[in-house]
Amino acid sequence: MSITSRFAFALLAVGLVPAGCATLAGIGDPVLAGDGGTEDATSTIDASDAMEPPDATHVDARPEASSDARTEDAPEDSATCSLGQTRCSGGGVQSCSAKGAWGAPVSCAVDGGGSACIPPGVCGCNAASDCLAGHSCDTTTHACTTSCSSTQACNGGCCSAAAAGTCVAGTSTSACGTGGVCADCTTSCPTGGTCSCSTSDKCAGSLTLQYTGAVQNFVVPTGVTRVTVEANGAAGGAGGGAAAGGKGGSTTATITVTPGETLAIFVGGKGGAGATTTTGGAAGFNGGGVGGNGFSGGGGGGGGASDVRQGGAAFADRVVVAGGGGGGEGYASGHLGGAGGTTTGGLGGGGGAVGGGGGTQVAGGVAGSPGGVAGALGAGGAGGSLGVGGGGGGGGYYGGGGGAYYSGGGCGGGGGGSSFAIAAATGVTMVQGTQAGNGQVVITW
Repeated sequence: MSITSRFAFALLAVGLVPAGCATLAGIGDPVLAGDGGTEDATSTIDASDAMEPPDATHVDARPEASSDARTEDAPEDSATCSLGQTRCSGGGVQSCSAKGAWGAPVSCAVDGGGSACIPPGVCGCNAASDCLAGHSCDTTTHACTTSCSSTQACNGGCCSAAAAGTCVAGTSTSACGTGGVCADCTTSCPTGGTCSCSTSDKCAGSLTLQYTGAVQNFVVPTGVTRVTVEANGAAGGAGGGAAAGGKGGSTTATITVTPGETLAIFVGGKGGAGATTTTGGAAGFNGGGVGGNGFSGGGGGGGGASDVRQGGAAFADRVVVAGGGGGGEGYASGHLGGAGGTTTGGLGGGGGAVGGGGGTQVAGGVAGSPGGVAGALGAGGAGGSLGVGGGGGGGGYYGGGGGAYYSGGGCGGGGGGSSFAIAAATGVTMVQGTQAGNGQVVITW
């Protein structure tokens, strides 16, 4: 090809390149004459040069979105959530916000709903300790409730069968509590008492009261409407000549009571012993008669009755009485005091009219003659005083008469006091001459 033809071809090739590609290497450069070879004319328009991709290290000039803009509405953790959704986390309840993000956990308060978080995310309970005091935990529903049972314990207090299985206040699960039903609560039994369950599952208890020389009170436990009283009168004192005093009697009876009421209990004291010289024995507490004085020996004091009083503390308030025994006379060992008990107390020793008579249901025992003093309501008569003292009468519903002093015709022991039970009492039994020493009262329910 001639030089002229080659130059024309090059111009034609340049005219075919789009204007937008004019910046590519070699395009639009002047074409210089070479040595006449074809390489010089074509090297500036190599196709591989024209289509080469951008350098790999090229920086994109477009702005990049910030990381804050990308995560603005994303959840706080990897889990997604829906508005209103809850879950347990960190011992509390997490709620899903309107943006689909989990909020901070909120602890369950012990406000009746329970302090534990129950999956998927509600406050409730797994045990009674998760609930308020006086509530139990229903482990099926995980709800706190005041209902309870033998397998669903209360958080504090105990489960009352009398209240149809309800948590009630108290400190233990022993017998004598609300409604008088076993497994109910009680803070204590009456002072000195013991509690247990009877075969009927009713509250059962027992309280024994000994001689103190003063009135003692018994408050009827909650739920108890009947009590059984076993009263034992005190024995009379021995005379100075070793004549023994009579034993006290025993009365057992069941009476109706009201829960919370107070019964006054009087436990009889044993009559004092007469001296071998002149002084008679002291009267036993609660109605015993004093022993008579004598030059050759004093008579023994009468034993006091034991009784229970309802509605007050006067003689007229007595509902169960056990008579006390009479005191022995001051000289001869064979002239004993009369036994206390039953509806009529025993006759004082000595024979004839010298021994004091026993108390009855309507009057005191007759006096031994000479010198004795007749018994009265609730009190035994004093023994006669002269030569040898007579025994004092025993206390009782009505007291026994005092024994006679010695005046050549013999001297006598005091009569025993009578026992008593109100007409409304049930299961009444009376026995004469059973109690030696001080009296005693046992109350059971």
